[in-house]
Amino acid sequence: LNAGVMMGSQSITTDGYDLVMQANHLGHYLLTRLLLESKNLNAETGRVLTLTSSTYSYADSIDLDDLFCTKTRSYTLFGQYAMSKLANILFTKELDKRYPKLFTAAVHPGLVRTDVVRNMPWYLYYPNIAFSFIMCTLQKTPAQGAWCTAFLAATPSSGLVSGNYWVNRAVQELWPCADHGAEQLWVDSAQYVGLAPALSK
Repeated sequence: LNAGVMMGSQSITTDGYDLVMQANHLGHYLLTRLLLESKNLNAETGRVLTLTSSTYSYADSIDLDDLFCTKTRSYTLFGQYAMSKLANILFTKELDKRYPKLFTAAVHPGLVRTDVVRNMPWYLYYPNIAFSFIMCTLQKTPAQGAWCTAFLAATPSSGLVSGNYWVNRAVQELWPCADHGAEQLWVDSAQYVGLAPALSK
């Protein structure tokens, strides 16, 4: 599962939700739930690999009261992106809890040279383009960015520990912001997409 939408200014979808959170989190949640409930994803042997980002650590905690920045929390490009990537991690943790035989992982691919910056404000977009020759020396190619995901997809699950956050083929400890909120985010997300919470397969 991968979506990395970043928006310089907030956009609200026809469903009434913030586009960043809907694309980066709710879409993953809904697709996974539908695949599990239709049996197109085997809850005994399947794998769900969700791409996240180390920027999740910029979020103090998951804001369950204002997930879409439509109440009191101010929308910022990096703030909402970080919140959506924290949601990816919490989704992975709760999915692992509810479907213990399913292999799940949240994967940070690293700093990858993609077109994710296309919706940034001009004062961030153009410097990124101007210094791309320098940035390229620091960034991974898309193929290199897929390395950890391919490893987790191909390695026998018996040799892996489910429900973790992976970076460069290794489990990495999470920041405290990912310690709480997974269960309630699951329940709330079910309501947002019109599904029952569902305890298991």
